[in-house]
Amino acid sequence: MTYKKRVDGRKFDETRPIEAKAGVIKNADGSAFFRIGKTSAYAAVYGP
Repeated sequence: MTYKKRVDGRKFDETRPIEAKAGVIKNADGSAFFRIGKTSAYAAVYGP
């Protein structure tokens, strides 16, 4: 059997959509938002 696409419809050489933003939490000293496909995460740093 030869498959040309993944179960989610992407080709084997395609990556999931990627999104990244910095400074998304205003009261944090540093923050970021990341999304890869349907998985997302926030990260924040507070203090010196």
